[in-house]
Amino acid sequence: MFKTMTLAVCLSAALAPAWLAALQEKQPQAAPPIEFEGSLTVALEVRDIQASRAWYERVLGAKLFYELEGGGWCELTTPVKDTLLGLKQVDAGKAPMHNGGSALSYGVKDLLKAKSWLESNKVKLKGEVIEIPQTVKLLYFEDLDGNTLLFYQPWQKP
Repeated sequence: MFKTMTLAVCLSAALAPAWLAALQEKQPQAAPPIEFEGSLTVALEVRDIQASRAWYERVLGAKLFYELEGGGWCELTTPVKDTLLGLKQVDAGKAPMHNGGSALSYGVKDLLKAKSWLESNKVKLKGEVIEIPQTVKLLYFEDLDGNTLLFYQPWQKP
């Protein structure tokens, strides 16, 4: 009896991926009941909104898109189409909340050139370029408030 159950479990485990794939092919995935309009805004808390705005303008070529009258919030364009970066000024004496392990990630065509640009702007790098063979190259760095950002270069066939 035990050998029969073990064989059945092994067969089920071995066939499960094929069975699931066949099931997914037969039953198309329903789209989520959300209609996205095609843009994205990522928000970060900062200590000094003017200094942070200037940093993003200088380092990433961002431009002011919107500024809340009275201050405390602005949105900047990014190098990525239809993606904005929101900056929220924290109250005096309060530390900005860091991005909890996530990173704003920007795809670049030449990571070494991007690294050189960061270094020339005295941007704090979080280590060297990480290369995942035949996949991607990564370079982590920080903004003025310690938020982690990332440049990545997708792998290209030689």
